[in-house]
Amino acid sequence: FPLTRMGDEADEVELPQVRDVSDRARREFESFFQPIPYSKDLVIQSTSLMSLLEHITPMKILRSLQIDHIYLLEPSMSTGGLIRFYLTRPEITAMNYIVDHIKYDYKQKE
Repeated sequence: FPLTRMGDEADEVELPQVRDVSDRARREFESFFQPIPYSKDLVIQSTSLMSLLEHITPMKILRSLQIDHIYLLEPSMSTGGLIRFYLTRPEITAMNYIVDHIKYDYKQKE
């Protein structure tokens, strides 16, 4: 479905299909995790981000990428895995939580 400005047919822009965008996002998400052969934890900031992720990458694919546990981001939490990834929006509160998690993990290793 081309998008045109009134009276200017030369500037038609073809919008991508939702399925194409979703497939590309899934491939990029998978390519990010595939090179890491170990079990991983994924910490997600909110249930809304979790819902979006489920539309792009079903749980079956996450398991095949060795993502063993998925957690909801909380101020203080402990995860079981050695490798942890965060999926968040760029918000100060979420970044502060992540910094606190890193500090906690660092203290545990001392």
